[in-house]
Amino acid sequence: MVSEVANVNDVKALSTWFRTAIESDPLPLDHLLGVIDSLHRKGTLDLYREWAELLRETVEALGDGAALQRVLEVAAKSPEDPRAFRASCRQWLGNLFKDRLHVALLDSAGFEATLAPDECLRRLRVLMGLREGAFCIDKTWGFGVVQRVDEFYKKVTIDFTRKPGHTMTFAYSAEALQLVGPDHLLARKHREPAGLVSLARDRAGEVVRIALQSFGPLTVVQMQELISGEKLDAGDWKSFWDRARKALKEDGLVEVPTKRSDPLRLLETRKAYDDAWFATLQKERDIKTILERMLELEKAGTQANLAASNRVILGERAVFAIRGAEDRQPELAARLTMAADRLGLGAAGVDVPAAARNIAEPDHLLACMGLPARDVDNLLRLLERLLPDATERLMKLVSRMPVHAAHVVLDSLRTAGKAEPVASMVRGYLAARTVSPEVLDYLCEHHDLVTTWSLGSLSDMLQQVVGALEVPSSGQRYHTQKQLRGRFEDRAWLEAMLGKLHERDRTQFLARVRTSRGWDETSRRSLLGRVIKLFPDLESVVAKADPKAEELKGTRFTSWHAYRERQEQLRIIVEVSIPENSKEIGQARSYGDLRENFEYQAAKDAQRLLMRRQAELERDLGEVKGTDFHGIAVEKVSMGTGVRLQRPDGATEVYWVLGEWDRDEGLNIISNKSELALRLDGATAGTEIAVPGDAEGQLSRVLDVLPLIDAVRAWIRGAVA
Repeated sequence: MVSEVANVNDVKALSTWFRTAIESDPLPLDHLLGVIDSLHRKGTLDLYREWAELLRETVEALGDGAALQRVLEVAAKSPEDPRAFRASCRQWLGNLFKDRLHVALLDSAGFEATLAPDECLRRLRVLMGLREGAFCIDKTWGFGVVQRVDEFYKKVTIDFTRKPGHTMTFAYSAEALQLVGPDHLLARKHREPAGLVSLARDRAGEVVRIALQSFGPLTVVQMQELISGEKLDAGDWKSFWDRARKALKEDGLVEVPTKRSDPLRLLETRKAYDDAWFATLQKERDIKTILERMLELEKAGTQANLAASNRVILGERAVFAIRGAEDRQPELAARLTMAADRLGLGAAGVDVPAAARNIAEPDHLLACMGLPARDVDNLLRLLERLLPDATERLMKLVSRMPVHAAHVVLDSLRTAGKAEPVASMVRGYLAARTVSPEVLDYLCEHHDLVTTWSLGSLSDMLQQVVGALEVPSSGQRYHTQKQLRGRFEDRAWLEAMLGKLHERDRTQFLARVRTSRGWDETSRRSLLGRVIKLFPDLESVVAKADPKAEELKGTRFTSWHAYRERQEQLRIIVEVSIPENSKEIGQARSYGDLRENFEYQAAKDAQRLLMRRQAELERDLGEVKGTDFHGIAVEKVSMGTGVRLQRPDGATEVYWVLGEWDRDEGLNIISNKSELALRLDGATAGTEIAVPGDAEGQLSRVLDVLPLIDAVRAWIRGAVA
């Protein structure tokens, strides 16, 4: 046995063993090939080639063709002269394989071509395995069973899954086919389909092991595609994978990575977290790799039995990684800190409370909210345990978090006994009409809290949801709005929400949706249809649509005053600026070499800016319409109305909300896209709202919603007020 062989570094003793073994009967071929292969891996090529040739002569003399193939495959890894070696292989094998089938196989293996010797021998091994009933795989046709081998025409007939009775030449078969044994996943499916289905249902981990043995390393996505594609009836993939992962954690011979993009692997032996493993870790400088090693060690469950010296190494690497990540990659620092806490590395030099305080800094904590929900939840529990002001920190930031993180934070605070301060915070947001779409989405999911937390009326909350959908957005806020709109597509949710409203409130809600800019026209009609199906008595609300409101909804408007100003800007660019620029370019050309002509480059840069501005103005004038705002109802603040506000100090101010491009400080005309207008949109007399300029916690009150005055209408027409 190899374990009985002399040390491979002791060449003299190894040589004595080899020359004795090569004369043994029976010949210990596996051990001899193992020694020759080890010489190749060590780079001892002269001895490797000498002993490979000696073994080749021995097995050839014994007349063992199969053994000769194996020896040549090892010798083909580094032949001194590949071309001569390939020709010799053909001759040596031909001396032992003389029947018509073997001659046909040798002729089809590529020895006469310009292939590398090891590739020729690989192809020959495939051809030698093509016998009736053998299993194989082709990239195009899938799994197959050999039906017939024709040595005269040098062809093989195979029943493939996707092409039964397919005939291939020996030469192409050698190149394209992969032979598989009876334990391969696809072979087992062919031989015992019911048994494999049962295995997938009852022992999911074993199916994953078989897949890895059959196909090599696979990512989770590849594993899912394989299991689903082969229709093993493993049931719901998530359920299957949860069962498989639990079994694999206890296996020890399957390496399950922490990242989905990394492959699962079969290990030859159970990984040992010994001194050598920690010595490698001690040299590691990549922060992500250090985290992966910490998680790997935690998953293995061996941290409790670590030697003191190895625990020190682990703590030192954790400190190094946390310090390296805490300012530039706070989300990575958070994962490292949580891992260090679970591994109990406080005694090994990791100051977990200090790391937690750094993570809890506003910018860092917001960055951490992009982590998966499970990590966010674990981080919150860590902060709540270590920081006395964790609740206050989280509550200040919840309106700036991604929607999934806001849900996790609010759930975590509720279950941690912090429901009352959270309820007080949300009440303040709702009263000031500054509640974020993320918090609104949470309330939509847990609408019972409107009553439990005394948040006011459900009707008002829904009105604020509609208002939040009307604000132009991008990034994570756009994602939140999309999720909010999705709730209105859920019939059961819509029925539960509207069913709690008074008939009057349902009518107001439908009227608001009918004129809201929060939906495109198709989505709006669909929503209105769902509501009317649930509450048929509301059909009359839709039938009484205000013609002017219908004209304005979903369209971008501005006053004729601002519209004509843009038209004039476009005229000047087209009729004045661009022609003048063309003259400047022509004059600059006359100055000579364009590559070093500053005047020419400057004129061309100006041309690009003018063309860009022309395109912008043309697009804007095509998308925005001019209007005089006549016929707008003044029941609530909207485009084309005025509003009289009483500020917290008692002072009153009047603003006139017009279209997108409208603003005039002297007349207090503001754009409907301004922050003040967006906050006031939909407000009625008596509404209290936090407007820009109000101190935190203070509210302004809407005293009146006003029709446009003559001075403003004159401005709209373009006349001097």
